[in-house]
Amino acid sequence: MAYWSKNDGVPFSFLFRAFDFTTQRVCRNDVNVACNMLRTVMRTTPRDLLAVFHLLANNKIAPKHELASDLGVGSGLIITALAEAYNKPEDEIRNQYNTLGDSAKRRKLYDRRRKNKRKKLDLVEELVMAAGTLGQAAVYNENRNLEPLDSPEAAEIVKRVHSVCLVYDKLIWAILDDGISKLSSSCSFSIGVPVEPMLAKLSLAESEIIERFNGLPYVCKV
Repeated sequence: MAYWSKNDGVPFSFLFRAFDFTTQRVCRNDVNVACNMLRTVMRTTPRDLLAVFHLLANNKIAPKHELASDLGVGSGLIITALAEAYNKPEDEIRNQYNTLGDSAKRRKLYDRRRKNKRKKLDLVEELVMAAGTLGQAAVYNENRNLEPLDSPEAAEIVKRVHSVCLVYDKLIWAILDDGISKLSSSCSFSIGVPVEPMLAKLSLAESEIIERFNGLPYVCKV
């Protein structure tokens, strides 16, 4: 629910509460929370939708192929800044960060995933990829006379278009301007914009390659 005036900037507290809730548990309710968050931003402050979606989808401020736009601020710089600001030893701040910070939360999440890794990864992908949430939000935000698409079909449209158009700037503005039903014709391959397989990291070690193909037939050409 929006508690700020229309066209005002989206408050950080609104994003924090939504993101915090979605990281506590991985379930269908979390997808609904993310959907409602995007829907609220669409309705009140559409100009902020792109930035919010970047944070939701990949915790970045720009597309993957625009690496120069990333701030490059890691935990080391944050720890140093906190130590100087509060006049405390870096070791003390680092211990608190490892116990209470993001790294500790990630360890707990990975520990829980070990029991049923694939299932939980699928759910995380559904939430973080945000195809489902963006598709649902777009459908619920439609105020046209066209017959609205159901949410599963809308999610499939976003997934299909995203596979050939990784630029959220283009994808999101196409949804806002033309609606979800015309997304396939509005967004397609673009010169100079890579598709997802082109951004894959190279495997340099033989052991890593063998591990990736574990249990699968493959051909090695010498």
